[in-house]
Amino acid sequence: MQEVFRMATQKVRPEPGFVDRQQQNQRRRNRNRRTGAYVLAAGLGIAVVIVVIRVAGEGVGTQPAIQPPPPVAVPEVDSLLDLETGEMTALPKSIAGENDGFHGYAVSPDGRMLAYSAAGSTAPTRSSSPVSTARGSGR
Repeated sequence: MQEVFRMATQKVRPEPGFVDRQQQNQRRRNRNRRTGAYVLAAGLGIAVVIVVIRVAGEGVGTQPAIQPPPPVAVPEVDSLLDLETGEMTALPKSIAGENDGFHGYAVSPDGRMLAYSAAGSTAPTRSSSPVSTARGSGR
């Protein structure tokens, strides 16, 4: 059996140009694989760019980063605000004065003292009182 195989293979000569055709087919397969890899990479790159643009564009201009606080109601008369309860107490007319644009009081820079002059008095009297703080101690 080996003899028959040997005789059959020795008599058969390769076709002329066989090696050239084989190398050409190998080059074509390699070129097609490379082209396919480039197309796949380009498609993935485009998909990533689209996703990034969509995600980045969703939040732009829709809402501020920090929600503004709700508007605070401004009292019609001058008042003191209790920081513990949130209750507003109108200043007495002797301190607040009339609605003539003149306010006979001033608050200290730290907000703990209220200086005032009595309204309607002929002599310039000045006084100061502690303003309640969150602890209610006035200091």
